[in-house]
Amino acid sequence: MRPFVPLFALALLAAGCGEKPAPPAGDAAPARQPAVLSFETPAPPPAGGMAPAGGGQLLFALPAGWTSTPPSSSMRLAQAQIPGPGGEGDLVVFWFGEGGGGGVEDNLQRWIGQMEVAPGTEPRREKFEVDGLAVTWVDVAGTLLPSNMGTGPATPQPGSRLFGAVIEGPGGPWFFKATGPEATLAAEREAFVALLKGARLRPNS
Repeated sequence: MRPFVPLFALALLAAGCGEKPAPPAGDAAPARQPAVLSFETPAPPPAGGMAPAGGGQLLFALPAGWTSTPPSSSMRLAQAQIPGPGGEGDLVVFWFGEGGGGGVEDNLQRWIGQMEVAPGTEPRREKFEVDGLAVTWVDVAGTLLPSNMGTGPATPQPGSRLFGAVIEGPGGPWFFKATGPEATLAAEREAFVALLKGARLRPNS
């Protein structure tokens, strides 16, 4: 089992606070391993604020090839880039505090509403349980629409795909949203499902 790395440690690495030495001449570079992130709840408090009480840890691993990037806003717990044949896609993870962020159905409908569903298709839903967590997610193909919240594309993006998932459990819920070109997300669909199925809570020590 691979060890889980605290998020703050990964942030330091991403910021360039340390560089890996090059492999000795003649030695092959080690195979690239999936990035492993450890997300703590409660999240780090804002400057001058107090951390909320309670919470646990949600653990999950980014699929191989996906690249963790610094969150672009304080509303995002984490984000990553998704490479693929159609161009780059994006994963964002949100956590609004224990019990925050709205209900499952409200979020699924909001994500579906961010897409103009492709003719002849319908949003596909799936629900399963893993390690005591309830996971509900939706897969939508079509045109990704501009958002009135200041996020997303500035113009409609035809040929897009959206995966949206809610993970419910102690300390949650957590919200996962992946968007990008159809060709890219179609190729990474199973990787996204594997990410969800690999999520688990770390027992309190």
